Amino acid sequence: MEKPTIFDKFGGTRKMATALGEAPSTVNSWKASGRIPAHRQPAVLEKARELDLDVSAEDIVFPLGGGEAASIASQQSDEGGKIGDRSTP
Repeated sequence: MEKPTIFDKFGGTRKMATALGEAPSTVNSWKASGRIPAHRQPAVLEKARELDLDVSAEDIVFPLGGGEAASIASQQSDEGGKIGDRSTP
């Protein structure tokens, strides 16, 4: 079973948009891009806490699931590269 996204935890993008006072199209664009703009992240976390949702800072930074960063770091480690190192071995 997949880990629920931040959007799932709010009950969907429309409910999240309503809770945050944002247009649904704005929250849909966050979901489509896989990121919540940095300047909105504190407000999203605050609203989630107000609503007593099980949301962490990781959920805000990685709104589609927290595995992306760990996966990339693991892959680079397996290949002998450093995180952020774009050079070829």
